[in-house]
Amino acid sequence: MIIVIFIGVGFIMSSDRVNAGTNNSSELLRLAKEEFGNLTKAEERLFKEVANGEIADYRDKKKKEDNDPKNAGKWGNERVIRSKCVEWLCTDKEALELVTHKGIQVIGMRIDGEIGLRFVKIEFPLVFVECAILNGIKLQHAEIKMLSLQGTHTGLIRADGLEVKGSILLLNVKNLGGVFLVGATIGGELSCKGGEFINRNGPALNCNSAKVSQNIHLNEGFKAEGKVDLGSATIGGQLECSGGEFINPKGTALNGDALKVTRSVLLRNGFKAKGEVNLRGADIEGQLSCIGGKFINPNGMAFIGDSVKVEESILLANGFKAEGEVRLTGATIGVQLGCKNAQFINPDGNAIIADELKVVGNVFLSEGFKAKGKVRLHSTTIGGDLICDGGQFINPKGEAIDGDSLTVGRNVFLRNGFKAEGEVYLVGAKIGGQLVCTGGQFINPNGKAINADSIIVDKHVFLFNHFEAEGKIDFVGAVIGGIFLWHKVEFPERITLDLRSANIGTLHDEPKSWPNNGKLFLNGLTYSEIYDKSPKDAKTRIEWIRRQYDPENKKDLQFRPQPYEQLAEVLKKSGNEDDAKEVLIAKNKDRLKWGPKLTFSELWWYRIFGPLIGYGHKPLRSLKYIAGCIVLGWILFGYGHRNNYIRSISNDSPKFNSIVYSIDTFVPLIDLQQAKYWLPKAKYGPELFHFKSYVIRVGSIFRLCHWMLIAFGWILTTLFVVGLTGLVKT
Repeated sequence: MIIVIFIGVGFIMSSDRVNAGTNNSSELLRLAKEEFGNLTKAEERLFKEVANGEIADYRDKKKKEDNDPKNAGKWGNERVIRSKCVEWLCTDKEALELVTHKGIQVIGMRIDGEIGLRFVKIEFPLVFVECAILNGIKLQHAEIKMLSLQGTHTGLIRADGLEVKGSILLLNVKNLGGVFLVGATIGGELSCKGGEFINRNGPALNCNSAKVSQNIHLNEGFKAEGKVDLGSATIGGQLECSGGEFINPKGTALNGDALKVTRSVLLRNGFKAKGEVNLRGADIEGQLSCIGGKFINPNGMAFIGDSVKVEESILLANGFKAEGEVRLTGATIGVQLGCKNAQFINPDGNAIIADELKVVGNVFLSEGFKAKGKVRLHSTTIGGDLICDGGQFINPKGEAIDGDSLTVGRNVFLRNGFKAEGEVYLVGAKIGGQLVCTGGQFINPNGKAINADSIIVDKHVFLFNHFEAEGKIDFVGAVIGGIFLWHKVEFPERITLDLRSANIGTLHDEPKSWPNNGKLFLNGLTYSEIYDKSPKDAKTRIEWIRRQYDPENKKDLQFRPQPYEQLAEVLKKSGNEDDAKEVLIAKNKDRLKWGPKLTFSELWWYRIFGPLIGYGHKPLRSLKYIAGCIVLGWILFGYGHRNNYIRSISNDSPKFNSIVYSIDTFVPLIDLQQAKYWLPKAKYGPELFHFKSYVIRVGSIFRLCHWMLIAFGWILTTLFVVGLTGLVKT
């Protein structure tokens, strides 16, 4: 009995719905005829289906190829309605009451005339699938539940200020004239997958200042010829442009100036832009991924990310290619900047300009990275590592890398296949870890291969193990807290190494890696120690210092005392005092050869007196000269006494002793009772020669030798004393 009742009730309810639908369609047709007069069969069908909440499908079931909207001009009247019919359904009070919550749903229809719905509030969806609305749609400041134009061909769509509770679906749309959604509010998503938007004289898709609660899809075959403008837009989900093509070669292809995205921006996997891509000042809470993307604007800026803020990573990698300048000036990146296996081509300018970029983690310009043009990192701050292993930086007419005042929290790696053609500029950079150039290639034969003036490296600098350079390696004024490793350097004859005024913790080098003479600059270099496996003997280290001097250029007064004094100080601290003294002696010798012209007083010291006592550093050296003079006097005066050329001046003279006499004559301030009792006979002996009225005899020679021995005695013993007491040292 209950079953029978349910069946009966169901039948009655079903009958009521049918009757209601029939009544609604009849009423809507009546109102439409009052409004428009005669209706076409297509229009009658539209009103009936709308009233019944059904889909009005006008497609040809037999000739499916005729259903393509590009052939809409050939469709017969059975598939054509006037745009006023749609406008009336959305605006007439009586008609609105007869439209179901399913709204207007049409497939395969051509709508002639512009659909004008400005400032209209529409409580139901508008769905036009595979239709042709070639005169366009106007929805400025309208309110609508949902808009779907999937597969439809349209003219200009004006919907500035539009409010949509749900989504706007423009999938596979072909639009001529542009779609304008300036300031629009969309409660769902904006999907333009597979759509083609053409407006070569202006914006193809303009969503400036729009607010979209969910995602924007400009992907999967999306194509725009003309500017796509998302400036100041707000996206609650992500911006997905993978596989999209944005063409505006004379201007901006994609504009996201001041764009705000809650999730990620994806310009990857087949993304292609011909023209400028601008994300200046964008705020992206996810990542900015351009993996595999192509950004082509060879005469301008291919990608602008100035002041962009990305909470996660920026990935310009794995097939990424830019022709034109890539800008990230003032950008902030929460994780990393990844540019592995990517190409940045702008040979006449900046390939990458990232001044004042801030990256919390690492920056990867490595593993297939290639830049033609300058990579500029002025005042950039990197919290982790700067990794350029295997990267190629080509800018032979200028800086290959410009890292002026760069700050890196950890390490800088320019190694393992790294190659730079042009200057690597790191002036004023600060590196919290180490600078590693192992196996790197730095080519700039007519300038500086590495310019690291005033760089600060908290740990080590490694230039070794097949490190290769052509040009000048400049570390003037550098501060290196750990080891400066110059070892196993390829082709050192091609390198000029400038370490003037640098401050190094530990010097680790080898002779076969030293540059040629005239290509090593050491004045002002200070270091705390020399590595145990590096040469420490005076002979080798003096040769190292002498590599400063260019044998073909003596006019520039190349001598500088500081390198010798610094080396001597380090050798002395390490316990090699004798080697330290040899270094200081070499300093004085090299002063003669490479220093300025000597004054008269300097000439006596550097050429005569200084060498006698090792310039004050080895006063005992004078003892051999003292001993030589005494022995010479011993022999000479012994011969003179035997041949009666030396006479006694007193009857109480002690017995003559030639060696004692020589000592007494030579050494001042002592009295051995010989020199004051015995004197050479100046006028005694055979004549040697006449000089004017003077007759020079053999005795005069002994008198002269006596005087000279006294003079040398005063000089050498005085030098010995002052040298021994340390009063004279140079």
